[in-house]
Amino acid sequence: MGQLSGPGSLGGPGQLGGPGQLGGAAGAFPRPGPWQMGKVTEIRRETATAKTFRLALPTPVPYLAAQHFILRLTAPDGYVAQRSYSVGSAPAASGPSDSIELTVERLPDGEVSSFLHDVVAIGDELQVRGPIGGWFVWRGGTPAVLVGGGSGVVPLMAMLRL
Repeated sequence: MGQLSGPGSLGGPGQLGGPGQLGGAAGAFPRPGPWQMGKVTEIRRETATAKTFRLALPTPVPYLAAQHFILRLTAPDGYVAQRSYSVGSAPAASGPSDSIELTVERLPDGEVSSFLHDVVAIGDELQVRGPIGGWFVWRGGTPAVLVGGGSGVVPLMAMLRL
């Protein structure tokens, strides 16, 4: 997969004015960080069809509850599949986080979710990019009523953990 680029800059709500800074002007939205290889450090079964994968990131990134990361798999023949997964872990109290947790529901015919559930093991590396999203993020400073179902509960998990 080659060399990955250096840290990206993010801006906007849930934004980073610079590395490690949360804040920013209303109306601006974060740009995704660079692709990087996250090392799987923990796999937790949440339900019969959902697992949480904790990834250690070589380049820490700040993110907010309700943002997501793109996970990209590349086969030996060059075929690429990528999917977006919401972050289920709470953001770091200040600045970048050196790990993320992605909760993945196994879909019956899902090529990426099946691979993650059946093949990926602790110590494997997965290519990820993010954080992405800024239309709805929550910093935890105001009360909120959280309603979700299915895989839609993952961003709510991050909010509850704040």
